[in-house]
Amino acid sequence: MQLSSSFLLPVILLFALAFPVLAQEEGKAALADSLVEYGPVVISFESEEKALTFDVLSSAMVEEVTWERANQRLASASGKAAPASVFSSSPAFPPRWDELEKFLVVRTPKAAFTLEINGRRTRLDAAGVDVKIHLGPLLAEEGDSLRLRVWGDKVAGEASELASVFLIMAAPGFHVVETQVRTLMRYPNYYRSLTWFYLFRLRNYSSQTFNTSDYSAEEKVMSLIKGQLKEYYVHDRTGSIGQSIPKGKTHSFFYTDHPEVIAGKWTSETPYLHLVTNTISSIKYKFSQVLAERVGVRTTKVQDRQLQVNGVPVRFKPVSYTLPALSEAAPSADQLETFIRELKQHHVNTIFVSGIPASLELYHLADKYGLYIIQHLAPEVGKEPGLQLRLPLSLVRKLRNRPSVIAWSADKAHLALLTESLTHPDPDRPLIEVTNADAITNLPFAAIDFSKLSAEERADLKKANQPFRMELTNDRGMSISNGYDFAAAPGKAAVGAAGGRAGRGQGGGDGHQPGAAPDPALEPAAQPCAKRSWQEPEGKGSAGGGPALGQQRAGACPGTL
Repeated sequence: MQLSSSFLLPVILLFALAFPVLAQEEGKAALADSLVEYGPVVISFESEEKALTFDVLSSAMVEEVTWERANQRLASASGKAAPASVFSSSPAFPPRWDELEKFLVVRTPKAAFTLEINGRRTRLDAAGVDVKIHLGPLLAEEGDSLRLRVWGDKVAGEASELASVFLIMAAPGFHVVETQVRTLMRYPNYYRSLTWFYLFRLRNYSSQTFNTSDYSAEEKVMSLIKGQLKEYYVHDRTGSIGQSIPKGKTHSFFYTDHPEVIAGKWTSETPYLHLVTNTISSIKYKFSQVLAERVGVRTTKVQDRQLQVNGVPVRFKPVSYTLPALSEAAPSADQLETFIRELKQHHVNTIFVSGIPASLELYHLADKYGLYIIQHLAPEVGKEPGLQLRLPLSLVRKLRNRPSVIAWSADKAHLALLTESLTHPDPDRPLIEVTNADAITNLPFAAIDFSKLSAEERADLKKANQPFRMELTNDRGMSISNGYDFAAAPGKAAVGAAGGRAGRGQGGGDGHQPGAAPDPALEPAAQPCAKRSWQEPEGKGSAGGGPALGQQRAGACPGTL
């Protein structure tokens, strides 16, 4: 069959209009590597109120990029043209940003793609690694106007298929680029009080030299007690010794005079959190930036082949969880909270997490509800030696302030490489070989995937992990009862089987301080209990041979432990 030219010509024109060829222009400049930074990006806020929302998009220093999509044919590396989606945007800057430095932030890239900024291109191929690009030099060439284009290797319906979000961020020329919370045992040979400090690293992006004496910093620490914020203390750093910071250089400082923590340590049973805000400002340069962080004070280490939290060997009750691939739909915050609460109801206290997180929601929920996380790390396969660690080190820097993350794990083949690399970014957490069941005696490595358990298997897991409580009775006996399930109805005060208020810390078996008052929103709910009592025989005192099994009291809950 032969088609006439009168038929083919309109078809060719229609195809060309639908997929115009994006030629690889000769002389197209590459984006300078010095403008690109890989790793977590610190977002600041204009006020303490906004900072405590922890919502990046509520900051006046941030605006989300909106894209227009067009189908085009792109010349691939092999020279062949293939259809793809090109997303374009020309953001305008608010007048309040006039005196600030501007940056493009790419959060959680999901696939490799090409990024073009004012005609200069770079290839971003590190999935899961946030990117921050300094726009200042590029804007100077274009009269402060910005033109963005991004495209992947295939057709995409939305730009969110390439990265979780694209942001334009404004910041002072000298601003915070990294934070780190560290906890230490102050007097390890005497008693287990803890101290902690908050480290900041600032970088100068401006062409002028800044002096640290022109800046002041104020830190406010508030305790989260029973769902309410209570101001704890405030301290300032003003008039510090002057130090000149030229362009491209960094400056670090940290707070050390926090009160020692004895009773308010973070554990799975007592997930005490402090809300910390830091305001860094300069009267001379007329700016203020506020940062917020949830801080849980606890230590973790391996000693005598046991993984310890706050110097105490823990009875770990783990399950495993594999994060969805970045190309898949991520679970919502509500879905993750339901998952975390279900784990607590089954008395699970530890999660082995593997994969790349699309967000930090899982880890924030673990901080809040009290779950230990052991995060698996793995170098990037197929990368050059200098790039293999870009993903795991970025993940370490992103998660190291989370108290719920108590250890890193790695396969035996990667252990030596990661051990050496983690010394600087996180010297406080142990790195363990997850395939060696004999390395840590109190940690069962063969953890089950909770999502794959049947209802019967979940009931068995719940029974196996059931905490219990022992009490001395008025008649010189001993009462043993089951602990309680985690909350089914937040905010309601539950009464336990023994007649007392059900609180976390009444059982759970991880050796941490009992009786701590948790947030009422996290209060446990009562469950059918099993309670038996032991009573001393008549005529025998407390020193006489120990308690003997007596009759079960009237009103005691039937059942078995």
